[in-house]
Amino acid sequence: MGSMKSDKYWLPVLLVGFALLVGLVYLPLMEAVAYAIVFAYLSRPIVRKIRPVLGDIAAPLLTLLVLVSVITLLILYTGVQVLAELNKLSVDSWMSSVITASKYLSTFISNHPEVSPFISSLSNQLNTYISMASTKLFEFVFQLVNLIVTLVMALVIAFFLLKDGKMLRKFLEELLPRRISKQIDRIDANIEGIFVGSIFSAFTVGMITTVVFEIASIPYAFISGFIAALLQFIPMVGPQLFLIPATAYYLLLGDFPHAVILFLLAVFLFFVPDNVIKPILLSRTTDIHPLLVLLAFIGGVLVFGPKGFVIGPVLLAIFDGLIHAWLG
Repeated sequence: MGSMKSDKYWLPVLLVGFALLVGLVYLPLMEAVAYAIVFAYLSRPIVRKIRPVLGDIAAPLLTLLVLVSVITLLILYTGVQVLAELNKLSVDSWMSSVITASKYLSTFISNHPEVSPFISSLSNQLNTYISMASTKLFEFVFQLVNLIVTLVMALVIAFFLLKDGKMLRKFLEELLPRRISKQIDRIDANIEGIFVGSIFSAFTVGMITTVVFEIASIPYAFISGFIAALLQFIPMVGPQLFLIPATAYYLLLGDFPHAVILFLLAVFLFFVPDNVIKPILLSRTTDIHPLLVLLAFIGGVLVFGPKGFVIGPVLLAIFDGLIHAWLG
């Protein structure tokens, strides 16, 4: 009896201790796990459709390959477009553009001397950033290699999440108390809805940007739409990160119609996607208020860095499930 009582107290301590050790082992892989969760939830609707035909292994494998191929083709196409445009720019034309922009800037400063200190400060900051960028080139290459390795690991993890999802669910149902395990469906649906809604929001922003650039005959329409879609994932910043500088560029060139169009587009994309499009999508796919989802994205990124884009919403969905388990 004494041995059983001793096991009753020591076994939970050992479990908690080993759980912490396992957590430390897997902590460096947290970023790969975060990306894997996104890949898995984006692929799962397709896997559900084709699993009865292709089976448990071929369905997730084929879906992930298609997803990776589409993303790779988009990146390669964007890169080819950028290189093609760079090849069109001879040194003479580039210098001519710089001189033209400098003339407009000098004229603007002479007509508005009150902005001269601001322009000078901005120029000094720009020189500082250029120096920092040149010194961190090696660090960038290392981070790029690390990102590629992380994404490969994420794809492997996503494959097993899709392949063995039912097994993982059964394990959680046996491990967790019944009141919590009954909320697994709610947690799962909320996580899927958050990420799918965010992806559709980014896709919508990219399409709007591309269409506006095409209609207004502004160059680099596809590239700009692709960049806008990517930046839409950055909370509170979004496509304005490149639309505002582009607006300033056309102002310096004296192209006021294009500057006005870009400014209006920046204002539209600042208010409409996060306040209209994303809330509508989230309200149809999740049971969590869109404001809480937005705060989860922002807080997750501030606390955990880029992987917090996944960790924040996942923690929110789990917390929502625990609250409902507690309330019964």
